[in-house]
Amino acid sequence: MEATVENRPIWLRRPDLEHIPEANLPSGLAWRYLKGGHDADAWLALIRAAETFGPVEADAFSRAYGANDADIRERVCFLQSGDLPVATVGAWYGTGEWEGWGRIHWLYVLPAFQGAGLGKVLLTFALGRLKELGHSRVCLKTSSGRLPALRLYARYGFTEVPAVSLPDAKTGIRSDEAERQG
Repeated sequence: MEATVENRPIWLRRPDLEHIPEANLPSGLAWRYLKGGHDADAWLALIRAAETFGPVEADAFSRAYGANDADIRERVCFLQSGDLPVATVGAWYGTGEWEGWGRIHWLYVLPAFQGAGLGKVLLTFALGRLKELGHSRVCLKTSSGRLPALRLYARYGFTEVPAVSLPDAKTGIRSDEAERQG
Protein backbone atom coordinates (compact mmCIF):
# COMPACT_ATOMS: atom_id res chain seq x y z
CA MET A 1 0.00 0.00 0.00
CA GLU A 2 1.36 3.43 -0.99
CA ALA A 3 1.64 6.18 1.61
CA THR A 4 -0.46 9.25 0.90
CA VAL A 5 1.21 12.63 1.19
CA GLU A 6 -0.90 15.33 2.78
CA ASN A 7 -1.10 18.29 0.44
CA ARG A 8 -2.76 21.28 2.05
CA PRO A 9 -2.10 24.89 0.98
CA ILE A 10 0.30 26.84 3.20
CA TRP A 11 1.73 30.33 3.21
CA LEU A 12 5.36 31.06 4.02
CA ARG A 13 7.03 34.39 4.71
CA ARG A 14 10.50 35.84 4.98
CA PRO A 15 10.60 39.06 7.00
CA ASP A 16 13.41 40.69 5.03
CA LEU A 17 15.45 40.48 1.85
CA GLU A 18 18.86 40.72 3.49
CA HIS A 19 21.51 38.00 3.28
CA ILE A 20 20.05 36.21 0.27
CA PRO A 21 22.00 32.98 -0.27
CA GLU A 22 24.07 32.82 -3.44
CA ALA A 23 23.45 30.31 -6.21
CA ASN A 24 25.35 30.13 -9.49
CA LEU A 25 23.61 29.76 -12.81
CA PRO A 26 24.80 26.49 -14.39
CA SER A 27 26.56 26.79 -17.74
CA GLY A 28 24.32 26.25 -20.73
CA LEU A 29 21.35 27.98 -19.08
CA ALA A 30 20.22 31.58 -19.49
CA TRP A 31 17.55 33.89 -18.11
CA ARG A 32 14.81 35.31 -20.28
CA TYR A 33 12.02 37.54 -19.07
CA LEU A 34 8.64 36.59 -20.48
CA LYS A 35 7.36 38.76 -23.30
CA GLY A 36 4.04 39.36 -21.62
CA GLY A 37 1.08 37.18 -22.43
CA HIS A 38 2.77 36.09 -25.68
CA ASP A 39 4.68 33.49 -23.65
CA ALA A 40 1.60 32.17 -21.86
CA ASP A 41 1.43 28.93 -23.88
CA ALA A 42 5.10 28.04 -23.23
CA TRP A 43 4.66 28.90 -19.53
CA LEU A 44 1.53 26.74 -19.29
CA ALA A 45 3.26 23.78 -20.98
CA LEU A 46 6.16 24.01 -18.51
CA ILE A 47 3.85 24.23 -15.48
CA ARG A 48 1.72 21.32 -16.68
CA ALA A 49 4.82 19.16 -17.23
CA ALA A 50 6.21 19.95 -13.77
CA GLU A 51 3.02 19.91 -11.64
CA THR A 52 2.57 16.67 -9.69
CA PHE A 53 -0.50 17.41 -7.54
CA GLY A 54 -3.24 17.85 -10.10
CA PRO A 55 -4.32 19.43 -13.33
CA VAL A 56 -3.39 22.99 -14.28
CA GLU A 57 -6.27 24.89 -15.84
CA ALA A 58 -5.90 26.60 -19.21
CA ASP A 59 -6.42 30.04 -17.63
CA ALA A 60 -3.74 29.56 -14.95
CA PHE A 61 -1.41 32.15 -16.51
CA SER A 62 -4.05 34.88 -16.68
CA ARG A 63 -5.25 34.09 -13.15
CA ALA A 64 -1.66 34.20 -11.85
CA TYR A 65 -0.42 37.28 -13.68
CA GLY A 66 -3.38 39.06 -15.22
CA ALA A 67 -2.96 40.98 -18.46
CA ASN A 68 -0.40 43.58 -17.39
CA ASP A 69 2.36 42.83 -19.88
CA ALA A 70 4.63 45.50 -18.40
CA ASP A 71 4.65 43.75 -15.00
CA ILE A 72 5.03 40.34 -16.62
CA ARG A 73 8.02 41.51 -18.69
CA GLU A 74 9.90 42.73 -15.62
CA ARG A 75 8.81 40.18 -13.00
CA VAL A 76 8.40 36.73 -14.62
CA CYS A 77 11.32 34.73 -16.03
CA PHE A 78 12.13 31.55 -17.83
CA LEU A 79 15.38 29.74 -17.23
CA GLN A 80 16.23 28.33 -20.64
CA SER A 81 18.46 25.69 -22.19
CA GLY A 82 18.84 27.01 -25.72
CA ASP A 83 15.31 27.88 -26.80
CA LEU A 84 13.68 25.46 -24.33
CA PRO A 85 12.18 26.95 -21.15
CA VAL A 86 13.19 24.50 -18.38
CA ALA A 87 12.10 26.49 -15.32
CA THR A 88 10.12 29.58 -14.37
CA VAL A 89 9.62 31.90 -11.43
CA GLY A 90 7.70 35.09 -10.79
CA ALA A 91 9.05 37.90 -8.62
CA TRP A 92 5.50 39.12 -8.17
CA TYR A 93 3.73 41.27 -5.61
CA GLY A 94 1.36 40.37 -2.84
CA THR A 95 -2.32 41.18 -2.95
CA GLY A 96 -5.09 41.20 -0.36
CA GLU A 97 -3.67 40.46 3.07
CA TRP A 98 -0.17 40.42 1.49
CA GLU A 99 -0.43 43.90 -0.03
CA GLY A 100 3.00 45.56 0.08
CA TRP A 101 4.89 42.26 0.20
CA GLY A 102 6.91 40.76 -2.62
CA ARG A 103 5.75 37.31 -3.66
CA ILE A 104 7.57 34.31 -5.06
CA HIS A 105 5.03 33.06 -7.57
CA TRP A 106 4.92 29.82 -9.60
CA LEU A 107 8.44 28.48 -9.11
CA TYR A 108 8.61 25.33 -11.27
CA VAL A 109 11.35 23.19 -12.86
CA LEU A 110 10.80 20.60 -15.58
CA PRO A 111 11.22 17.06 -14.18
CA ALA A 112 14.27 16.30 -16.38
CA PHE A 113 16.07 19.28 -14.81
CA GLN A 114 15.04 18.72 -11.18
CA GLY A 115 17.68 17.76 -8.62
CA ALA A 116 20.33 19.99 -10.21
CA GLY A 117 19.94 22.93 -7.82
CA LEU A 118 17.82 25.03 -10.15
CA GLY A 119 15.30 25.74 -7.38
CA LYS A 120 18.09 27.55 -5.50
CA VAL A 121 19.04 29.48 -8.64
CA LEU A 122 15.42 30.50 -9.25
CA LEU A 123 14.79 31.48 -5.64
CA THR A 124 18.02 33.49 -5.35
CA PHE A 125 17.23 35.28 -8.60
CA ALA A 126 13.62 36.08 -7.64
CA LEU A 127 14.53 37.32 -4.16
CA GLY A 128 17.20 39.58 -5.64
CA ARG A 129 14.75 40.86 -8.24
CA LEU A 130 12.14 41.62 -5.57
CA LYS A 131 14.76 43.59 -3.64
CA GLU A 132 15.68 45.52 -6.83
CA LEU A 133 11.99 46.33 -7.31
CA GLY A 134 11.81 47.87 -3.82
CA HIS A 135 10.27 45.09 -1.76
CA SER A 136 11.60 44.52 1.75
CA ARG A 137 9.80 41.29 2.71
CA VAL A 138 8.42 38.34 0.80
CA CYS A 139 5.72 35.68 0.94
CA LEU A 140 4.79 32.64 -1.09
CA LYS A 141 2.04 30.06 -1.24
CA THR A 142 2.90 26.40 -1.64
CA SER A 143 1.55 23.15 -0.32
CA SER A 144 2.58 20.77 2.42
CA GLY A 145 3.22 17.88 0.02
CA ARG A 146 6.08 19.67 -1.73
CA LEU A 147 8.77 18.46 0.67
CA PRO A 148 11.89 19.34 -1.37
CA ALA A 149 10.52 22.84 -1.96
CA LEU A 150 9.69 23.27 1.73
CA ARG A 151 13.24 22.27 2.68
CA LEU A 152 14.63 24.81 0.19
CA TYR A 153 12.38 27.58 1.49
CA ALA A 154 13.40 26.82 5.08
CA ARG A 155 17.09 27.07 4.12
CA TYR A 156 16.31 30.49 2.68
CA GLY A 157 14.72 31.71 5.92
CA PHE A 158 11.03 31.23 5.13
CA THR A 159 8.72 30.23 7.96
CA GLU A 160 5.15 29.01 7.84
CA VAL A 161 2.39 31.47 8.56
CA PRO A 162 -0.10 29.91 10.97
CA ALA A 163 -3.48 29.83 9.23
CA VAL A 164 -5.03 31.44 12.29
CA SER A 165 -3.03 34.64 11.70
CA LEU A 166 -4.24 35.25 8.12
CA PRO A 167 -7.02 37.81 7.85
CA ASP A 168 -10.27 36.80 6.21
CA ALA A 169 -10.24 38.17 2.65
CA LYS A 170 -13.75 39.65 2.99
CA THR A 171 -13.80 41.00 6.54
CA GLY A 172 -10.10 41.67 7.13
CA ILE A 173 -10.47 40.05 10.57
CA ARG A 174 -8.11 37.27 11.58
CA SER A 175 -9.83 34.11 12.79
CA ASP A 176 -8.21 34.39 16.22
CA GLU A 177 -9.58 37.95 16.52
CA ALA A 178 -13.05 36.76 15.46
CA GLU A 179 -13.00 34.13 18.20
CA ARG A 180 -12.09 36.79 20.81
CA GLN A 181 -14.83 39.10 19.50
CA GLY A 182 -17.43 36.32 19.16
